[in-house]
Amino acid sequence: MKKSFVFFALFSLLLTACGTNSDVPNTIKVSGSHKEIIKPDLYKCHLFIKQTAVEKEVAIKNLEQTRAELYQIVKKANFPDSSIKANSISVRKQQKWENGVPETIGFMATQELFVKIPNAPSALIQAMHKISDLEIERIEPSFSNPENIRNMLLAKATQNALTKASTIANSFGAKIGNPINISEESFHEPAMRTFALTKNDFVSGANPLGDDFSKNIEMEASVLVIVELKNPSFLSSINVSTTPKSQGEQHPTGERHIDQEKLNKMKQMGYGLDL
Repeated sequence: MKKSFVFFALFSLLLTACGTNSDVPNTIKVSGSHKEIIKPDLYKCHLFIKQTAVEKEVAIKNLEQTRAELYQIVKKANFPDSSIKANSISVRKQQKWENGVPETIGFMATQELFVKIPNAPSALIQAMHKISDLEIERIEPSFSNPENIRNMLLAKATQNALTKASTIANSFGAKIGNPINISEESFHEPAMRTFALTKNDFVSGANPLGDDFSKNIEMEASVLVIVELKNPSFLSSINVSTTPKSQGEQHPTGERHIDQEKLNKMKQMGYGLDL
């Protein structure tokens, strides 16, 4: 399979080099990829506070007290207040129905919050769990500098492509020059695992995140590179001619005829012909 790929690259190169436009340099086009296992260093905790009371103002006040306790715990863990993002407080009536008529019996105040913490310290998560009326809905692993990771993977994928191009060029006595074009083919970032926690996860002294949270995440990037070829002495030994289709019929480029003897020689060298 690798030999077939090498021949395909050589064949593509041959047609590129033999074009009628002499300003187009000899080029080779290769793809490169890089895969790496990376450990998440940031975790986003989704929290939910719910307070109920007969009076609306009391429900809101109790919620604010619960939220203040959360801020205090986060601050005690040496994380800034900016680590917490909070949605607006929502208040709705609690009603019961008597003879088809709704009767207000109280109010429910709720608020959704998000806490971003590095390395998901178990002690902090345990402390948040102990706050009354605060529910840890789920935790999502993430990265503090995702763009840096992306750039690193793309750079290594590009280097992989250039190394591959150099290997192919060296196989027929040429060298690679400057890249003509580099384009990103794909960037594979798998969906992050989400952990929904229950009361059973908060056993005293245990890590509520479990062993799965320590697992790393596989990420991959790939690029397509077109690079200039220098000293392609192999190509100069191949006879290529252009002839019109028929006399009197104008053909701007003609048809390319590649020396079959040379192709047979390449096959004897071990390059496959299954294009």
